[in-house]
Amino acid sequence: MTSRWTDFLTSDGEKPWRNRDIEFEDVLKTKEEVLHHWNTGWHCLFEAIDSITQTTIHTPIYIRNVAHTIPQALNRQLAHYAYHIGQIVYLSKLSQGNAWQSLSIPKNASTSYNKTKFAKPRHTGHYTDDFLGYQFESKIKYFLIKKVNNSPRFVNNYAFIHTKILTDYNYICVNRT
Repeated sequence: MTSRWTDFLTSDGEKPWRNRDIEFEDVLKTKEEVLHHWNTGWHCLFEAIDSITQTTIHTPIYIRNVAHTIPQALNRQLAHYAYHIGQIVYLSKLSQGNAWQSLSIPKNASTSYNKTKFAKPRHTGHYTDDFLGYQFESKIKYFLIKKVNNSPRFVNNYAFIHTKILTDYNYICVNRT
């Protein structure tokens, strides 16, 4: 993530200082080391996202010398990150065995879950509200995208990720606290 999003408007996403081969080695030994790298990567991504303006959104950026639009690069990376997060979840599930708690609808609970959902009238909300145990009005913060000097600025970077890559950034974004 740090290679891809450091100076992403002016340098290739595959930095000369990145040692990709070592990323496949067992070099991070503690939970603290893993979390440090995890947080550093996400911070770099969100800083990059926050720097995007209406002017720069159309700037071609390069990953291994191949031009991408910024939305293309974000979509590419988010799909890649989802892949790795899936790996983390799978390994967590394996390590927990029978103690594993589903992150969504538990096994053998689909019928009762759907019965409950379809017994309610149609409404707005985020599809994860029930999974995460949030109350719609009290636990979800909605952030509006503000335009400052004709440039999009986001009240919360995390909220941005849901919307900007899919739209022209004039929608409401969701963030959980």
